[in-house]
Amino acid sequence: MATILDRTELKKLAEEVTGVKVVLKALRANSHDFRNKLHVLSGFLQLGEYERAREFSRVIERENENLRELFSGKIMEPTIRELFIGAYNRATEEGINSIWLKTVFSILGVASIWRIW
Repeated sequence: MATILDRTELKKLAEEVTGVKVVLKALRANSHDFRNKLHVLSGFLQLGEYERAREFSRVIERENENLRELFSGKIMEPTIRELFIGAYNRATEEGINSIWLKTVFSILGVASIWRIW
């Protein structure tokens, strides 16, 4: 059995698959980042460091608010916005420095990314 697709259909299917992979990578980065933060929080609680746990949770909350605020003013489409947040989280997780990130996001019109560092 064989399926014949013209080039336009094949290109469209390839773009859809690639798009799905990009979304999955962003979701994985967000999930991994969140799990790491939960582990840190759990560690503070297990050590009885309740004030440090509270402060850590406040920092996480502020970071999330800052990122959402920053991107929501520039990127109106929620799916694309979440992809940028995922890309940001992945980049910081990989140790990509803030100067490089600032340059990339400036090119993309999100010039004030540096505020959250």
